[in-house]
Amino acid sequence: MTLPSGTSAQRPTGANGMMRYNSTVPQVEAYYSGAWQALGGAGITLPLGTSASATNPQRSGDATTGLFSPATGTVAISSGSTEMIRVNATGLPIHGAPRRTSWPESPGARGSSAPPGAL
Repeated sequence: MTLPSGTSAQRPTGANGMMRYNSTVPQVEAYYSGAWQALGGAGITLPLGTSASATNPQRSGDATTGLFSPATGTVAISSGSTEMIRVNATGLPIHGAPRRTSWPESPGARGSSAPPGAL
């Protein structure tokens, strides 16, 4: 597959899902969320969603399930507009965020209330 290419000044009017090679930068970019944005490479940041009902990245077409950042230095996971867990920069759950007291049992496991991989 060969991508269309051109300079930043030659960018076409974008539509979500379009991809191209930008020879000015140089990098591969895609059009999403209303703008041409870089794909891959060092120094790329991904803007997280802003609330449990506006996540990014999100589960395929479901803005209520995915990642969001409710405050500086925190990342949270939402499922169906409900915050499931929130962690800070040290990776520890933050007090006041919803906490799970049990975890789904995996096939073959018995009697554990710890999350998978925690034992």
